[in-house]
Amino acid sequence: MCLRNFVWYYCLKYKEHKLTNTPNTVVLRSLFFLLIGSCFLFTACKKERPPTPTEEQELLPLELTGVEVTYEDRQCGLNWEAFANRNLTAAENFGFCFSHNNPLPTLEDSVVTKQEVNIVQFTFSYNFHFRALFDSIFVRAFFQEDGKTIYTEPQRFDAEIGMFSYSSNIKTTVHCIEDRYQVHFYGNYHTSNCSKLTFEYGVKWHETGKQEHESTVLWGNGSVGTQPDIDEYLELPAGKSYRLRHYTSIHPDQHTSFVVQSVATPVASVRSLPALPGPARAEATAFSVGNMGYVFGGYNAERTEVFADLWVYDPQQGRWEEQASGPQALAFSTSFVIDNQVFIGSGSKDPANPEAAGTNAFWHYDAQADNWTRIADFPQAGAHSCSSFAIDGIGYVGLCATESGVSNQFWSYSVADDRWEEISPLPKEELVSARNAAVVVAGVAHVLLDPFREMWTYDPSTENWQYRDRLIDSQDDAVVLNHRDKIYVLTGRNNTYLAVYDLQSGWKRYCYDREFVRTEAVGFVLNDRLLLGTGSEYTLSWNDIGEQVFNDFYEIVLPQ
Repeated sequence: MCLRNFVWYYCLKYKEHKLTNTPNTVVLRSLFFLLIGSCFLFTACKKERPPTPTEEQELLPLELTGVEVTYEDRQCGLNWEAFANRNLTAAENFGFCFSHNNPLPTLEDSVVTKQEVNIVQFTFSYNFHFRALFDSIFVRAFFQEDGKTIYTEPQRFDAEIGMFSYSSNIKTTVHCIEDRYQVHFYGNYHTSNCSKLTFEYGVKWHETGKQEHESTVLWGNGSVGTQPDIDEYLELPAGKSYRLRHYTSIHPDQHTSFVVQSVATPVASVRSLPALPGPARAEATAFSVGNMGYVFGGYNAERTEVFADLWVYDPQQGRWEEQASGPQALAFSTSFVIDNQVFIGSGSKDPANPEAAGTNAFWHYDAQADNWTRIADFPQAGAHSCSSFAIDGIGYVGLCATESGVSNQFWSYSVADDRWEEISPLPKEELVSARNAAVVVAGVAHVLLDPFREMWTYDPSTENWQYRDRLIDSQDDAVVLNHRDKIYVLTGRNNTYLAVYDLQSGWKRYCYDREFVRTEAVGFVLNDRLLLGTGSEYTLSWNDIGEQVFNDFYEIVLPQ
């Protein structure tokens, strides 16, 4: 209406022009504004109205967006959001269909529909929950119109490993029963997130070199978010070597693998000795003087107390006696013996945080006089968990842990001069742990690097380090002793074998005749007898507070 009035108005003006002889320029200018005003008024005056629907309308595709993983009430799934960019006014029904098995889900599978229609577009979201690990969900949208069902392209989503938190604390012991090995698995798995999911756990094993014939023993099924306890045994025929691994379907390719070696029979016997009368402890220091064995210091199970007591064991009498306590309570200390004189030092006064309370103090202990004397401080401040040995009247200490990490440095100590002097460092800069060990065989130091997978030698006469050999399998945090030019690696965190190293023939392993696992223990050799004791049970982490510690002692008897 407004456009018609506007045009009528300019028609009158044109008539006036004819009557009054108005200049043509004015008329032309008026006609120009007539054209511009018409366009403006057309926009301003028009009224909105829905378009007339047609019988045939082009079907635009649905566009899907916004996929994210959600964890709601510890149930793992997908939040799937989609929108459609077409007019759905004529759609009879629309929504989503999904399946765990069918890669092209249809209305015959699970369907979620929405009846409310937005004229321009619709949005929709839904939480799909996985049923198990490695489960898949296939999803696509659909709409029905004029009796026809139209689907979008399907999308696939998988339950990925990264969705789950997983760790294991499975301990293993091996011992021999007549003609077979008995492997004991115990501990637990810890998982989190997605409580509806389940996983398998068990053990896989095969003879060495025959991986294609791997056997599986399932222990059970657990729910993600739980901590299933493990207490299982596996028996294998003796006289063969095996590779075993406990596994879960959460991480089928990530597992703890270890070897059951073919071992000699009869096996090493474990015989009980009188227990240490003092408190149970771990990370003590042990040494022998003559035919007597000594245990000093250590910490308790709660890591709230460090000990300064010193005990001596007489194998002839089969009993322990307390000696003069050390000047300072210490754990993680080290010792070496020169001409029946003992030198003890470094260590930590706080077992819960050894790096922050390390000490470089050193003492001389005279076993005959039963007294202590302070000597020159060790040059490395805050040192603990050091390795030490003595050759030709000189003491050597190194591979210590400090707040800066584990050092490859070594120092020698002269008793006559009461002086420390730095020597050539171990030619290996990156050390995994400070739980290393050093023994002397045939006048040469043999240093076993934790987890005892490799051995280095040091010859003071040439000041030369040399890579020597490696263990068949890791056996970290074990007790390492030397006797008659042989090295003995007893128990440990990862294995319960007795490994014996001969300079000529290399490594040989023995199986204990009973379950026997110990870490952070100490030992010594008395009258051709291997003795060890104290320490803690196997733990996943060395600083597990509240671990069980022991004051028991044993003799390990090798077959003749």
